[in-house]
Amino acid sequence: GRAFAHRPAPSAMADRCYDLTEKLGGFLDRHMSLPLLDFLIAKGIYAPAELEQGKLEVLFSTNMVDLAVDIYTARKEKPPAAMLARREEVVASMNALSAEVQPILEIVQDAGRVNELKQERLFNITYLQQQHGITPHHVDVLHRYAKFVYDCGQYQQASSLLVSARALSTDPDKAFSAMWGKLASEILMQNWNQ
Repeated sequence: GRAFAHRPAPSAMADRCYDLTEKLGGFLDRHMSLPLLDFLIAKGIYAPAELEQGKLEVLFSTNMVDLAVDIYTARKEKPPAAMLARREEVVASMNALSAEVQPILEIVQDAGRVNELKQERLFNITYLQQQHGITPHHVDVLHRYAKFVYDCGQYQQASSLLVSARALSTDPDKAFSAMWGKLASEILMQNWNQ
């Protein structure tokens, strides 16, 4: 057996036998495992340092590097150089993608305009292409941008963008992917009624 520096209470030991997090975690989106790790930290079933290290590994595999840096800072530790380099990569990617997605963002982030177009049944790629020069390429970039902000942990923004990406997509696979991305975002925000 493995020796733990942190000895959980007997009730916590009993709780371990019912914990399926490790078995299920491999089948979940990385972001879905973060609330589970937070729950386990709060329950005190395992050593907090072990779980925190697992959380850092998950965060490093996403674009949520600022949260990982915050954890190191809270522990009064210097973040690893690889983490800081990863942060620079994420910022550079965000800047490049933001510039590319800007034309379609100007439309989809204007809620009043989107509602008006939807009421007139004009919120579609054909109309936007004719009137605003928005092409299917812009919709693809919007989808990638929504995925990127999701990976950054900005679930509200991702959810909103994915609604538009789904509505404007002419590719059924991408529309389906956007629907699942929206569901994941809503789950992570605990919006059970959406």
